[in-house]
Amino acid sequence: MPPREKRKRSAPDRDGDRMATASRQKLSPAAGMRMVLNDLRAHAFATPFNQPVLPHEAPDYHTVVKVPMDLHTVSTKLDANVYGDQMTGVKAFMADLKQIWNNCRMYNGDEAVITKQAMQLDKLSLKLKKQHIKEDKEKTGKDDGGGGGGKASKGSATKAKAK
Repeated sequence: MPPREKRKRSAPDRDGDRMATASRQKLSPAAGMRMVLNDLRAHAFATPFNQPVLPHEAPDYHTVVKVPMDLHTVSTKLDANVYGDQMTGVKAFMADLKQIWNNCRMYNGDEAVITKQAMQLDKLSLKLKKQHIKEDKEKTGKDDGGGGGGKASKGSATKAKAK
């Protein structure tokens, strides 16, 4: 009897592996912000944060919260290219997300279930940023490292930190 051949993995498994790798690729800032936002909006805890708080839902909300923010507004700003495609835009995008979570804490208090969910979404947003958005450091690391003279630049960096 001839020996059995090893079974090859089926095409769907290979495609699944490829898709998993593709989803871990870091993207340009604009595409990465869209992925972060889409992943946040799809989360089970995001429902209360997907739309602005309406006056009939919380009549005193706008008295307590001076800078309202929600995921729909962030999406609108992203669609209008308010954040752009630079890391400064990513900082503004992340600040808007942070505003949502901070508003929730301010209005509902630290012990409210919704605040605890918001804090989990805050942690998730940071994780998603790292996962989806290519940092400038990765781009500039290639350009900055090729000139030699590492000791001089290292010493300069040390002096700058000491000031």
